[in-house]
Amino acid sequence: MGDALVSIVLPTYKRSHILKATIDSVFRQTYGNWELIVVDDNHPSDPHSRETEKVISDYMDHPNVVLITHGVNKGACAARNTGIAAAKGKFIAFLDDDDTWATDKLALQVDALQKNAEAAFVFCDLICVDSTDNSRKLVNFGLSKDSLFLDLLKRGAGICTSALVIRKDVLVAIGGFDNSLPSYQDYDLLLRLSLCSKGMSIEVPLLTYNVSADGISRNYEAKFAGKKIIIERYEKYFSDRSLAHYYGLHLGVLADYAILHGKRWIAVKYYALSISKTPVAVFTYVKLLVTLLGGEWLYRFTSDKYQKLRQSVGR
Repeated sequence: MGDALVSIVLPTYKRSHILKATIDSVFRQTYGNWELIVVDDNHPSDPHSRETEKVISDYMDHPNVVLITHGVNKGACAARNTGIAAAKGKFIAFLDDDDTWATDKLALQVDALQKNAEAAFVFCDLICVDSTDNSRKLVNFGLSKDSLFLDLLKRGAGICTSALVIRKDVLVAIGGFDNSLPSYQDYDLLLRLSLCSKGMSIEVPLLTYNVSADGISRNYEAKFAGKKIIIERYEKYFSDRSLAHYYGLHLGVLADYAILHGKRWIAVKYYALSISKTPVAVFTYVKLLVTLLGGEWLYRFTSDKYQKLRQSVGR
């Protein structure tokens, strides 16, 4: 079958100081037939744009390294779509500017896709490193290839884009990433992919995924807005009674995001809706009570104490 070209799309924004480590993980790949498309999403007047260009200049002697500069900051999804449009490869891999790959990531994932023609995409496990609490944990997504769409609906969240390799023709056919979503773009993409095609998993951690205080993972306002759109967009699929419980849990997560960005009464509304769908979820009652009594401060305080208690007992 030969070594098909893999287009690696790397959007970057205000992370020029750590970009080198990410790019170096590409150059260490045992799979050799790739092109790297770096999409600089910084405003041209931003110092990070100049620093990004300096970092990339060290790699420009490689014939397959391309730098695309946005005239304005458009967001990560738009940057990924820019990279998709420029890609020449049969497969597209995504890599965020603060993540790094294991050396055999592309080799294993491309091999899996070439041996399984019916699969449109493949993902892997990852190591999650959270700089805010110095934690490090293995993440296994536990999704079944035979019921991937339903498993994703139940899970309520996607897979880190840096874990994905996707056939370009399928990715283009579904329209790429939805630029209108403020968050959960990877989740929406996976739901659309799994509705029309098959996916597969390599249950090996081939990626180090970094969580930082400045990332979307901590932007609860954006997470609330994106989660709300996703719930409304796919609400019809939750009409099955077997999924009603999960729908209620997702409403509870929406309430969590609301209180974490200071929207106390919106949180109360969604906790109440969650309880109406999932009345056996005892912990939701506790969250509702805490929110009513003390708002965001008490919620954060009790959540912090609960997490420390879990860690102390090794859970």
